Amino acid sequence: DVRGSFSESSEPDSRYAAGIDFALDSLRRSRLRLEGVSQRRLPDLRMLYDQWMLGLPTLRPVASQHLSLKFQHREQIDFELRASHLSHNTWYDSLLTVCEGNADLWLYQGRLTLRLQWRALHADMQQLVQLSTDSLQMPVPLLASKNSFYADIRLFRRAVRMQVGFDLRYHSPFCAPAYDPATGLFHHQDNQRVGGYLWADAFINMQVKRASFYIKGGHLNALWDTSPDYFLLPHYPGRRFGLYWGIEWNFFD
Repeated sequence: DVRGSFSESSEPDSRYAAGIDFALDSLRRSRLRLEGVSQRRLPDLRMLYDQWMLGLPTLRPVASQHLSLKFQHREQIDFELRASHLSHNTWYDSLLTVCEGNADLWLYQGRLTLRLQWRALHADMQQLVQLSTDSLQMPVPLLASKNSFYADIRLFRRAVRMQVGFDLRYHSPFCAPAYDPATGLFHHQDNQRVGGYLWADAFINMQVKRASFYIKGGHLNALWDTSPDYFLLPHYPGRRFGLYWGIEWNFFD
């Protein structure tokens, strides 16, 4: 079973996409998809305004082409290989000046999502490996991982649903974009690397009819790790250990 698709959009921003699906079994539980996308978009209005105020040359539309191969098996396995080519990429540098890339760059990505279940036990795992050929224009971590492990339990004749588990997050060190609160902008920087450490949370979710309750222990690592270098963003330290809770009660549908 082979199916194809094509879509397009109008100027000034444009997007053309074509894809073809290959079913690997008669029930379409396993399938491959080959997809190509070509698009161009104008830089956002904030960049265009800043460029005009500084008297810089007119920014050209950012052009990108993507080619991806995806494999999916039911809801359990989702795997994708993607190669992206970008031209005229735009960003803010450390002086909050609008920059435009003079050279093209390639971004290669491999993504794997696993959703596994054995009785009441669940594991949702997302892994990403990527490589940018120009880290000045597009800095990215080589590896990023996000995982949830939990038990989904029904109690009191299925009147109460409870999920108990923990989350683990990690990404390899890289020069992440920094945030400037005065302007509300993210900008590139090369003086601080962020990442290279685990971040763990534990949680309990409970639902009783229309009422939901949760409690989370955030950043469990801080209970035994005295290292001060946990950063969410460059120059913005991550929160230490804390307990967070909330209640939601829907009185009407």
